[in-house]
Amino acid sequence: MSRARALLLVLLVFAAQANSSWVTIGETSRDCSLCSRIGFYDRTEFYAFLVTAGFAVYELNANGKTELQILRKEFDTMLDILPNKAELFEVTMMKFDIENASQGIAQRPNQRGYYSVLRIGIKNDGYATSISKMTKKGTFAPPALNSLSSMQRSFLRNSRRMITDTIINNQEVYDEATNESNKKDTAASDTTRTSPEKNNSQYHQSGYDSAMSTPPPTEKARTSSSSDDGTTLATDPSVKSKYGLLEQLFGKDSEEIPSGIK
Repeated sequence: MSRARALLLVLLVFAAQANSSWVTIGETSRDCSLCSRIGFYDRTEFYAFLVTAGFAVYELNANGKTELQILRKEFDTMLDILPNKAELFEVTMMKFDIENASQGIAQRPNQRGYYSVLRIGIKNDGYATSISKMTKKGTFAPPALNSLSSMQRSFLRNSRRMITDTIINNQEVYDEATNESNKKDTAASDTTRTSPEKNNSQYHQSGYDSAMSTPPPTEKARTSSSSDDGTTLATDPSVKSKYGLLEQLFGKDSEEIPSGIK
């Protein structure tokens, strides 16, 4: 977890050299998403990284369905070590109509939802204090920044093994990736969207431990084709399907896919 956070912190501090802009944390389909800003193209990889770094957990909602819970306080905890945090970053929750806001048109009151958001960058004289005000200025995507693409590639390379381990060992992450009902990318998985008054410390207390209780893969799970109970992993459909997903995400010849279970 600490390595994942360290990698993200380096990238965020670099991105903060640009003028201030807002990104959504749980919602990933827009240009103004953290997912896009740090270089992810696939929601599965991004969610797996959030779980790996302890920024999110999967929990049952009121309808008995598993959904991603964003732990905003964990972002604050990571950023607190920076002496200039207040100038460069802000983690909060905002209510807005993301569909219309992304198009720069009037927002519909009945379509507004609560979203966990992160401000990244230098506060200039006219910086936007919210996503709604950012769109009124005629921009929705964060500003361009020289060498950001190179930093993103380095971040993704260094975090890929952790993402792989999380997909393999965390069933909720895998289910999210393969459940057809979750293929539509919305912010419904962001718990703050529908529960604005719910104290996030609830999820910090109950959900954080459950996410971190997933043990890292043993060396045998990574390199061997046999499990402790004698089951051949290479012929186990559930295991093979997970590696099929990894091949789809990272490429068939990726070194991050353990060769013993291909």
